[in-house]
Amino acid sequence: MTRNHPFRPLMFALAAATLLVIACEREIKPGSGQIDVQFLYRDSINDPATSKTWLLFRVNRNGKSQVIDDCEADDRVTFRSNGTGTRDQGTVFCDSVAPILGSYTFRWQYDSDSRRITFYTPFPNPNRPTATEDTLVNEVFEITPGQVRTGYSTPGQSFWETIYRPAP
Repeated sequence: MTRNHPFRPLMFALAAATLLVIACEREIKPGSGQIDVQFLYRDSINDPATSKTWLLFRVNRNGKSQVIDDCEADDRVTFRSNGTGTRDQGTVFCDSVAPILGSYTFRWQYDSDSRRITFYTPFPNPNRPTATEDTLVNEVFEITPGQVRTGYSTPGQSFWETIYRPAP
């Protein structure tokens, strides 16, 4: 003979509410995607490759897709396993500095605790003409064999998300 426990409906409701809260938290956390930093420079865990090239796929500003200019659409970013990379600015340039730089090497570093990637680029920042290196820090949302998603906030409270896909 089965007895109904008077608190069973209450316990079920609490358990369901807890699962709902956990599921919602996972859904809205921007950094909850898969991150395996080795996929920046290889296609699979067993791949012996030490570099991989990516193309800009999409840019979102405050959640809205932005038009990618021709001068950015042909840029190629290559990551190497030794913490360096190359940005090839293609043949269409966005500004007068790009043709001078053309292709350049950068350093990168991923911090798994903060889920941030830091880029150290050699070109000077126009606001700091004596600088020999510029630094950009991005939050990392996802690094998989088929996609890299990063983002950063600007002082005006705009949030920029960039999505890269492997180059053919």
